Amino acid sequence: MSEQLQRTESLQPLHEVANNLVQEMGEQPEQRLDWLMQQTGESFGNVLLNVNSTARGLRPEEHDFDGEGVQAGTIDGSIPPDQEDKITLLGELVTTAQQHITSQTEKGEDPQIIMSELAVAIPTVVNKLHLFADGNGRTSRMLRMVMRDGDQITPEKVEALVHKNGIEKYDTTPGIPLETSVLRQMRTMNGASEIAVTDDVVDEDTFADEVHEDILRKFPDISPSVVKAYSDSANFSETVRLLGKDSGSEAVSLSELFGKIAENPDDLAKFTAVYRGVRKQRVEVLIGGLTGEAPVPIDVHDKQKEVNNWVNSPRTRLRLAPINPAHLNTIQDFQMAYCETFAPQRNAA
Repeated sequence: MSEQLQRTESLQPLHEVANNLVQEMGEQPEQRLDWLMQQTGESFGNVLLNVNSTARGLRPEEHDFDGEGVQAGTIDGSIPPDQEDKITLLGELVTTAQQHITSQTEKGEDPQIIMSELAVAIPTVVNKLHLFADGNGRTSRMLRMVMRDGDQITPEKVEALVHKNGIEKYDTTPGIPLETSVLRQMRTMNGASEIAVTDDVVDEDTFADEVHEDILRKFPDISPSVVKAYSDSANFSETVRLLGKDSGSEAVSLSELFGKIAENPDDLAKFTAVYRGVRKQRVEVLIGGLTGEAPVPIDVHDKQKEVNNWVNSPRTRLRLAPINPAHLNTIQDFQMAYCETFAPQRNAA
């Protein structure tokens, strides 16, 4: 069965799950906020398991988080956190969302606005976590639809959640400007951005599909996990910088580092621990930034160009007014503008 046919045949079951979630959460934004305040990482995880099993045609009682080792998405092919850390981060996401609800409610913010913000933040993080081997996008889009439009669910909107391309979709992709800004925020926090990294491991003329083979030829005793991490470029780079900082070095040669890792189990263990921490930190920074509880500035080379590519060009095609780039200063602002541009329009209250 083709992927597209499988998606089409899952529409009716997904519609039923959407209706069941609306009944559980409540149609009104106040009810949905109350529902979120009552969640734990475990109970929220069970909701995701139910949605994902339906999207994939699996039996919920036989399904579990099966995303260990999954490489996430098309943005930079990054490897998500370890599965154990994903579950911990899911709990952190729920707790941080609850903090946001409390702080915004105390400020007198409109419940629908709070829910609309979290209907971007929570599904985007769920998408980034890649808790499952398949169906992560559909799971996050279902969550976004129910959280944002629980009072306005239609068959057309359920169909929109299975779309990966085009307009009128519940996209929750953490795009390049988001990822770049999060990584730069991490480097500022970690204080390792000035450390130079020399990639003298792979020859310049080596083709991409020959990189792993080239590394193993030069370092036959190196762990395959390190070779895989090398392909996870952004997380790998930050890991190497942190190792250099810890050793007091101003520059790191990858060939020297790989030689040590291949020969010394302690160096391998240290690399593995730091690399695991970097991937976890990346999601933690994303959670704080998207909820606004720990704001992350948009930090890209040309913000106007990125806003045009990701937000205003699509808005022009949809005949929507452009957004002034000066108004999009954080990743929360940016992702809200991006997701709302593509989402089906809400009916006036």
